Amino acid sequence: MFDPQKLTEEQYDALCEYAMDLFSFSATQSLSINDPEQYAEVLRLSGTCSQWVYSADAASMELDPEECGAGDPIRVTISCVFEGEKNSRTVDVADVYFTLEGMEEKLGTVVWFPERDSWR
Repeated sequence: MFDPQKLTEEQYDALCEYAMDLFSFSATQSLSINDPEQYAEVLRLSGTCSQWVYSADAASMELDPEECGAGDPIRVTISCVFEGEKNSRTVDVADVYFTLEGMEEKLGTVVWFPERDSWR
């Protein structure tokens, strides 16, 4: 099973970078066409976000090898942090699912606004 605790900082950063690349590609090539309202929300959040944060962990679901690659499933949650004068808040914008093997083939899938999605 995938264990992010066993990764070096460079390996962890590579996973997060891959997830962000897939996030960006999926947003512009798929979400913008299939769900313009959510795409507009992603753009709005991107423009007002103080910083992006990433969290990688083992996914607790079986992924389609044709979509995400074979191997242990990985989930990288991409969140937008808004820092205010009195407090900050975080919005989970996407969960990006893939495998290490899938990274080599540029595979993966994105679930937009996972707190709202029911298949998780």
